[in-house]
Amino acid sequence: MSYLSIDDQKRIESVVDNIKMQTGLSYPENDLIEIAKSLGIEVFESDVSEYPNIDGLLEYVDEKGKAEPKIFLNKDRPETRKRFTLAHEIGHYVLHKNDKVRYRIDELDYSDNAEDTKLETEANYFAAVLLVPEDKLRKILALSDNDYNVAAEFFGVSRPVIENRIKWIKTNKQ
Repeated sequence: MSYLSIDDQKRIESVVDNIKMQTGLSYPENDLIEIAKSLGIEVFESDVSEYPNIDGLLEYVDEKGKAEPKIFLNKDRPETRKRFTLAHEIGHYVLHKNDKVRYRIDELDYSDNAEDTKLETEANYFAAVLLVPEDKLRKILALSDNDYNVAAEFFGVSRPVIENRIKWIKTNKQ
């Protein structure tokens, strides 16, 4: 996986904080689709069974050349996966918006350190910060005797998302 510097992490955290301030919305108090809509992004669940490795895609510009962003989620994925994918694609939109790009479909080998891998890592970090705010995570873990499964259920994400979020938080504190 690509490395994110502390500065990159702080920049992404700042973007999430700005979204909360500008929209007045935050997760999990507000639905993620509501947050996407407040940013001008339409969200759809789609049948992408012909592309079994696709969790979702982001359309930056429609066929008429208008910048009307749309996120399409694979309707056959579990809710926790769809939620993370939606947050990840929102991350691409706010972090990597580029009108020259029409579609962004994520099928990437995370093991190399190319620019695309860094963009994917940034979108994953954005998703984790948006879906699992550090202050709320600390409270849930304190109340549940550090039960990661309770935290995952509370935030509506998979246990690996909680485990990775905790790793990122520990990395930030070093």
